[in-house]
Amino acid sequence: MEEVHKYFIASFVVIILLISGLSYYQYTEFEALKQTFRSNYLDLNSKIDITTSNLDAKLNVEVTNLKGTISTLNDDTNKKIDDVNTKITQTEAQIGEVKEDLEAEITGLETNLAGDFTKIIRDATLSTVSVLTNVGRGSGAIIRSNGKTVTNAHVIDGASQIAIKTSDNKLYVVEVVGVDNNADIAVLKPVNANNTFEIFKFADSDDIQVGERVIALGNPFGLDFTATQGIVSATNRVARNGLSYVQIDVPINPGNSGGPLINDEGRIIGLNNFKVGGGEGLGFAIPSNTIQDVVDDIS
Repeated sequence: MEEVHKYFIASFVVIILLISGLSYYQYTEFEALKQTFRSNYLDLNSKIDITTSNLDAKLNVEVTNLKGTISTLNDDTNKKIDDVNTKITQTEAQIGEVKEDLEAEITGLETNLAGDFTKIIRDATLSTVSVLTNVGRGSGAIIRSNGKTVTNAHVIDGASQIAIKTSDNKLYVVEVVGVDNNADIAVLKPVNANNTFEIFKFADSDDIQVGERVIALGNPFGLDFTATQGIVSATNRVARNGLSYVQIDVPINPGNSGGPLINDEGRIIGLNNFKVGGGEGLGFAIPSNTIQDVVDDIS
């Protein structure tokens, strides 16, 4: 019985020793595993820190480089913008100078044209006459140096006494050389005039353009040697008599009939003839080519 008890005690001791050894072994393995995990964790954190540091460093370098590139681009862009603004300013200044030069030239041209046209009108007045009759008055244009004058036939219609008055207020009794009532043209000639008269030259009425500037000379309402400016409104307006007329916006008033219609060169392009009753700026003139044809036929 005592032997069994010893054996039991011995077995218990062995079991305790085995259990203790196993526990110590497991504890040792766990500590080793724990140490390994801690070491790996530290290594991983270290690698993460290194990687993060490297990434931060690279990122900082890239950002710095990018900022430098952007700064360079901005500097280049700003320089180009400054260059463009400078060129724009220079161009605007040049345009301003050119504009001033052009305005000066235009002003000069307008002054010259005004001066030239004033002279043209003044010279044309020398060849314009008042046609005076015992039944009325009108206007006329001297076309020959001997004083031969063309006017409207209706200006002298029914008259027994006819004279012309020049711009120097000299009166000349005239005779009727010929009349074309259909064309409303009459040719007059001073009687016993020994002096030489200033004359009009004719323009080709086929070359008249719509919008062309014209001057009507005459004696509206007895106001001697009046000049009125306008434009050609239309050409080849055919009237009831079958003849073509030049339409103008120059007023044709009593006394204007028979007066010359001249262009910028001071040449006759028509003879003021009639207007549409009640209409403003609806005047009509006999074309210069028609005048010349009729004058050649009747004189």
